[in-house]
Amino acid sequence: MKTSFEELLTDIAIEFDTTLSIDENESCSILFDGIITVQLEINEEDKSLIIFSPICQIPPGTFRENVLLSALKENDKFPYIGIFGFSTKTTELTLHNKLKLRPLTKEMLISFLTLFVDSCINWKEAIDSGRSAPISKQ
Repeated sequence: MKTSFEELLTDIAIEFDTTLSIDENESCSILFDGIITVQLEINEEDKSLIIFSPICQIPPGTFRENVLLSALKENDKFPYIGIFGFSTKTTELTLHNKLKLRPLTKEMLISFLTLFVDSCINWKEAIDSGRSAPISKQ
């Protein structure tokens, strides 16, 4: 019998024209546009879906400080797509969020993932271009 997580993955796999499955760590990784990998995992404790993505490595120095400062400023804005973090192990800027499983639907998850991935790509492109943040669209 499929779990609700497996059913959700089956539903979104059709929309993204791919095959998705749960790995040995009880998570699922999806590669978007050959650029951004998003990991989905269930948090049994609070019945939520954890959504996580490494965005890109940030070289040490002043540029890293500027990127992290820009990311911290984004964390203070509302509404937000996710929370930016930094992995000292991989030196990568990351983005993550949690969504309650109930009432999460396939449509809601697809819509959220689209915004989440777009945000990751915008940040990656900015950093790869030498900017500390994407250009604001106000």
